[in-house]
Amino acid sequence: MELKSYTAQELWDWAFGSVPKFLLLDVRNDKDFARSKVEAPGLWVQNLSYIDFIEEEAESLGKVAAQKDQPVRIVCAKDGSARYVAEVLVKAGFSNVASLAGGITTWGDLLVHKLVHLDQEFELYQFQRPGKGSLSYALVGHAQMWVFDPARVLEPYLTLAKSKGVVITNLFETHLQADYVSGGKALAAATGAKLWGHPGDFAGADYKIGPVTDHQNWELSKNLAVTAIHTPGHTPGSTSYQIAGTFLLTGDALLIHSLGRPDLGGMWEPWAKEEFVTLETKIKAWPDSQILLPGHFSDWTERNPQGLFARSLGEVKALNPEIFLPMKEDEFLAYIQGRVRPQPEEYSVIRTLNLGQGEKSEAELKELDLGKNQCAASTH
Repeated sequence: MELKSYTAQELWDWAFGSVPKFLLLDVRNDKDFARSKVEAPGLWVQNLSYIDFIEEEAESLGKVAAQKDQPVRIVCAKDGSARYVAEVLVKAGFSNVASLAGGITTWGDLLVHKLVHLDQEFELYQFQRPGKGSLSYALVGHAQMWVFDPARVLEPYLTLAKSKGVVITNLFETHLQADYVSGGKALAAATGAKLWGHPGDFAGADYKIGPVTDHQNWELSKNLAVTAIHTPGHTPGSTSYQIAGTFLLTGDALLIHSLGRPDLGGMWEPWAKEEFVTLETKIKAWPDSQILLPGHFSDWTERNPQGLFARSLGEVKALNPEIFLPMKEDEFLAYIQGRVRPQPEEYSVIRTLNLGQGEKSEAELKELDLGKNQCAASTH
């Protein structure tokens, strides 16, 4: 029996397009489903373990939420499990069934780029990673491309550079990532680009990385510069990058609905004190007209009408009154302490890898990279 398959890119197109309603049937176990699931506005998702289909086929078929003439798209960790369930459904009379080629890790690795800004001087793109809730950026102009917070999968950046006829020359890290494996080191090796990061995070890195200092400038042309703004708190080396005096790539220093959590390094109080100073002396002073481009998102409702995770600082301030109202340090520390929560076990491993220490196979890296980020200072 020949079974149909679909790709992660097709799943994105369906989830955010106008195709007929379909059921996304995730057949992994409850624990894996809770750790990393496919999310999109209005997506119809059901979790039924493939083990249940093996042990109690008839009962499991009765639980499938879709009618037999409705499309069912299966996702699992591995092709074999998905194909098994697909065969069961087809034999039971479901007429439109397909499984995700390559399994859930292909969704975890998917990057989709969207145009943020275009003028005669430069183009700015946002790379959205739906499986992680992470965002990276590419600045294109004057025969060059600069990438900010590159993810582990390099092909999308290389493909964009090739399509634009430009060379990747600079790479910037906003901070030492804990939730995903950075592609900075690998992209630098693949392209010869120079990699930059603040010594507060990268002083111990086992690879070459240029030290970033507060107010440092990089000029793409006489009319276009990128300026580093040291914004510690989420991590000691957290750095925001201002492009053309307008766009603020903040990493996790400031998110659309929160600040970055300062407890991922195991020192929440001293880092939170730094975060308070950053908030009071830098972030609150940024003009309302500046455009925030964060490093992560928590929910698809954070997108603007153009499908971008981008808001003016004025909008962000209105969305976060508890952060931007006047407060004292002890009040801020209490606010943060109420949002300290356990972090995923893999975060310590990822931080170590992002310093160039230790090695993992590609399969292990894919597994580490699964799961939605937990980088915001929030209660969930």
